[in-house]
Amino acid sequence: MKFKHNYGNELLNNAYEKFFNGEYYSYEEYVIMLSTYDELYFMYHEKEYQVEHHGDGSVYMCVSRYENNIMILERSEKFNSIIELLNNFRIEGKLIREIWQNISF
Repeated sequence: MKFKHNYGNELLNNAYEKFFNGEYYSYEEYVIMLSTYDELYFMYHEKEYQVEHHGDGSVYMCVSRYENNIMILERSEKFNSIIELLNNFRIEGKLIREIWQNISF
């Protein structure tokens, strides 16, 4: 019997099921999952982008690359909230929502 997560909301349950199965999920589902304070990641042009939540309420976007199977942190940017991150963090000059169709997991 497979364990099924229950986050109290069907939309959130479905989004996390896709996440845990490595399936594509929408930008809207990504935003909803970020609201749970999970540290989610995605890949874009061979770099990993991961959101980290800190106890003071700040949020960091960490950008890493892999070299010889070793993860190397390239940079991290601090934001006051998820909303600020989503409205201001840029990847190659574009917002996350603008490149979402081209990301992988």
